[in-house]
Amino acid sequence: MKERVEIRALGGFRVLAAGVDVTCPTTHAERLLRHLVRVGGTESLPAVTAALWPGTPPRTAQRRLRNVLVRLRDRYGAVVRRAGDDLVLDAPVDAFRLASAADAVASGGRRPGATELRACAALWRGDLLAGDDASGLEAARERMRQHYLTLLDRLADLAAAEARVLDEAYWLDRAYRTAPHDETRIVRIVARLAATGHIGRAREAFELGCDTSTELGVRIPPALAAAAAALTATTPLTATSALAPSARLAAAVPLACGGAVRPGLVTAHGLVAAPVG
Repeated sequence: MKERVEIRALGGFRVLAAGVDVTCPTTHAERLLRHLVRVGGTESLPAVTAALWPGTPPRTAQRRLRNVLVRLRDRYGAVVRRAGDDLVLDAPVDAFRLASAADAVASGGRRPGATELRACAALWRGDLLAGDDASGLEAARERMRQHYLTLLDRLADLAAAEARVLDEAYWLDRAYRTAPHDETRIVRIVARLAATGHIGRAREAFELGCDTSTELGVRIPPALAAAAAALTATTPLTATSALAPSARLAAAVPLACGGAVRPGLVTAHGLVAAPVG
């Protein structure tokens, strides 16, 4: 294969050559690529043979690995190379690019700009190697989700720094839908939209938080109820107004302060903190 291939591992496994899917049915050659993806791109020869042929005598496993590497080269070109006693995945991988950008953001040094971050965030198509047996993949998948969330939070912060509230809400919304157990993002969305006059959008975000809580089988988080109190404090709503509160919004407001409606405290990040008293 003359074309340089790339590997997609987010949302499922694919091998592309010049943008065309050339993935072959699952054999040991593809299993080897998947394995190198899940371990980060490099692993020792003994570890590879142990993973692909557990319990097989070393000489037999080494012979099988040599055959697999030949077939792999015939199908996809030089996508795997030897480096001493290691095998190295030598092809662009979407998951690795996303992880590298997230590490750069977290390092605090020179960080990728918004354009690069948006391009990396667009690589996300779902969990790492989605569709594969989850055995042993949970930790790797969770790490990749956290990398993705790091990019989205950074994009939201960049938008906030430039007072682009709707862009900020967009990135936070994507992050919240990826990690709905963490309500801080939906609370921040509601608070920021309400504080900047986007009352209708703030209410939509509040309803999303309520729907998500229902799906998760949990009560409305206190911070979200406090955001609802801030919503009504920002723009008084009546039953006859065009922005009349929904039943859930009306019910959530008293919950924010145990029956006494008081606006929550706004933190430096725009999050509505739990009311005092």
